[in-house]
Amino acid sequence: MEEKEKGTLTALLVTPVRLSEVLAAKGILGFFFSVALAAATLLLNRAVGPQPLALLAVISVAAVLNCMIGLLMGVISKTAVAFFSLIKGAGIFLFAPVIFYLFPHWPQWIAKLFPLYWIIEPIWQVSVMGRPLGAVWPELAVALALSLALALLLPALSRRMKAA
Repeated sequence: MEEKEKGTLTALLVTPVRLSEVLAAKGILGFFFSVALAAATLLLNRAVGPQPLALLAVISVAAVLNCMIGLLMGVISKTAVAFFSLIKGAGIFLFAPVIFYLFPHWPQWIAKLFPLYWIIEPIWQVSVMGRPLGAVWPELAVALALSLALALLLPALSRRMKAA
């Protein structure tokens, strides 16, 4: 966000670097930070479960979706204040599926309407319930499809950002 406000991004884009390369670098860095922090959080809370490699695969898919959401929010936002406002405003929408774990008597199909359900559920199933990776592949497939849809939207929005 600071790159937009201070003009660093504009200065960077007059070099041979393309905006897609800048976004890819940010996405890759975000992916590795996301995987590392999620793994550390689960380790600290002793919530790795009996299948750590399956959990790592699930966390990786979750990191991809989260990076796509983050990149889109960054591209849409014109300032850091707008970015943080968007994150705070979207927070309830993004984390709404967690409420359905707290209130299991509510209709669970409603949680599936929220994008992060498709990564929260596999993490829950693999880390806490001890389910194998094969048991959560439908949710992971939906998460990857959502990631792909967001990735296809990213170039159009980034062109708009570059033109502004």
